Amino acid sequence: MLTPGRLLNAVRTDRGRLLQLRWVSLLAMALMSLVVFPWLAPAQPVAPLAGVTLCLLAVNLALLGGLAEWLVGRWGAFLQLTVDMVAWGAFLYFTGGVTNPAISLLLPVVAVGASILPALQAWLLAVLAVVLYSLLWQYHQPVYLADADQAMYWHLAGMWISFAFSAVTVVWFIVRLNSELARRDDELAAVNAARARDAYVVGLGKLAAGAAHRLGTPLGT
Repeated sequence: MLTPGRLLNAVRTDRGRLLQLRWVSLLAMALMSLVVFPWLAPAQPVAPLAGVTLCLLAVNLALLGGLAEWLVGRWGAFLQLTVDMVAWGAFLYFTGGVTNPAISLLLPVVAVGASILPALQAWLLAVLAVVLYSLLWQYHQPVYLADADQAMYWHLAGMWISFAFSAVTVVWFIVRLNSELARRDDELAAVNAARARDAYVVGLGKLAAGAAHRLGTPLGT
């Protein structure tokens, strides 16, 4: 059975998965900053969105270069996911808050946290997500679409895209994680089988030596 401790150890030994998850977030932010909002809401300031995206990019590059040691260690996975959550909160603040369908992209971060973190850290991450959602409900920069008559259509389309994006991201992450854990289980089973064979051979040797001693016959004859 896969325990939370074993899941956390898997992530600690391979930080690449969290880096990959962050690349997915950066891709989504870049698409919204460079394509979606300039197209649907040309009056929306892009500079704050670019700033948030570049900050998160800097975090990922620092992790790749081994320059962000405070994001590594026992609480490393939690801190990294917290940074992701706060970055999304800042991005959503400048893009309509809870009225932005991309608000659902907070869920993959929570889902990944629930999969790889100990219970306390997972709950803390969930609380942070709820707090961010509540704050974004009250505080955010409004978005004014160029075609107000199509606002509901694009909102529903955005909800569909965000849902699909979230579902694919969660499944992709969990499937890759489970695949890695299954591979490690197979390796561990092979090691245990080899140890069992070695122990069996040693046991046979001891049994033969004991029998030879009782018979008073040299083992080599």
